[in-house]
Amino acid sequence: MNIKLIYPPSINSRERNCLYPLSLASLAGALKGMPVHIEQWDISLDIFKSQMYFEEALFRSSESILGELANDKNAELLNELAEDLLRGFPYSETDLVGISITGRNNLIPALIVSRQIKKVSNATVVFGGPSMGWMYEELLEKFRFVDYCVCGEGELPFVMLVKYLSGERMRLSDIPGLAYKNRKRITGNQPWVSDVSLLPIPEYDENIVAGYANSYNVLFGKKYRLLPYEISKGCTNTCNFCAASSP
Repeated sequence: MNIKLIYPPSINSRERNCLYPLSLASLAGALKGMPVHIEQWDISLDIFKSQMYFEEALFRSSESILGELANDKNAELLNELAEDLLRGFPYSETDLVGISITGRNNLIPALIVSRQIKKVSNATVVFGGPSMGWMYEELLEKFRFVDYCVCGEGELPFVMLVKYLSGERMRLSDIPGLAYKNRKRITGNQPWVSDVSLLPIPEYDENIVAGYANSYNVLFGKKYRLLPYEISKGCTNTCNFCAASSP
């Protein structure tokens, strides 16, 4: 199975991701040792290489773009945006795509990428991230090119989904945190809560590590090699606007 793990950029040029997306490395680490081929794509790094021409336009008309994606209208514009996002990333030979969504600003690029990959392949598209708990129903209902969402922690659910798609005998209802289309209704399974000490060691991609070292040079005038590593789960704050806040 050919798996692409993707982190899309923000549509707001003022919002730059300055650290290796741990979600990609964690999923790659969880899949290590399985009979799969994994590629990590951090498209957000391209914002340091050049200014993507569509950023400000999307930032000003995000609701319009969401409507066009849901209804598959204005295909010419969507194709142009996808070409700009996926330039340099070969995606036609893809079986499974896992896309990490951190918030609304990188949701639209994620949807554009998903639509384009679905056009040229039979890939299964999975969305994950901290916003999925309140976003999954709308995503699965409106966007036909999103097949599954993972709510909560994603390592075990994603591994189980890979096994399911590879033909291992199990039911979708057995996969914790998985949201999916069940005939005419949308089902969301109870999220998985992990013991952080049992999580696999993240698998960092050297090209992405090098890319961020170069981006730090752009920002600070010096190359740093910084890697995120998780030693605890959750958040002690109770901010009412945040999906990661404590109950």
